[in-house]
Amino acid sequence: MRSHTYVAYIISVMVSCCLSAFAGSVLACAKATRSKYGAYLVITTEIVQGKGASGNDELMRLEVYPWGEFDAYKGVTAPNTYREEGPEWAVSLRSGERFNLSSCPLPLVTVNGKFVVVLGSTFFGDSALRIYRRGSELSTEGVLVRQIELREIWPADKLPMDDKTKTYYDVGQPQWYTGGTFTFSVDSRTVTHTTRWGTTVDINLENGAVFRK
Repeated sequence: MRSHTYVAYIISVMVSCCLSAFAGSVLACAKATRSKYGAYLVITTEIVQGKGASGNDELMRLEVYPWGEFDAYKGVTAPNTYREEGPEWAVSLRSGERFNLSSCPLPLVTVNGKFVVVLGSTFFGDSALRIYRRGSELSTEGVLVRQIELREIWPADKLPMDDKTKTYYDVGQPQWYTGGTFTFSVDSRTVTHTTRWGTTVDINLENGAVFRK
């Protein structure tokens, strides 16, 4: 029996249905995200202790695996699929970076497995999402393409502003992406986000450029 019988398609993101969680609440973090058509799987691992290469504490690691079909493993035929090899590449989310990890970061992976978009809850001025790409063949560590702020995504008149602190903090409010949708282009080079108000932005995954429609 094929593997997609057993693994849910989390990546077909209709955020209004799946992610009406609140930042101030305890979220059930997604442990695995599978790309559309099921060719790639992102496994999210929370790390309690450990130092990353930059010296910052590594809080989470997202590992990108190609997902193959194997009918037998070590001589055993069973209605399951197995994988021995490590990830093709991975992303480390560390403390001390401009990315709010108070809630569970939500990864989106392209069909070809070359890009991972990580959604986070946000402080206004910090990044609302990050784009990572696969690095060189000599390294399994992903490369940060760009951090994108909420002000680049939301309509200007919808941005909550505090005159004193100039910050946006979504405690007790829906996540910034709640009620919106994300769609990857056929060539996996663009992600399109439609906000809860119906406004739309195209984000170039290769350079992080944002275009309002």
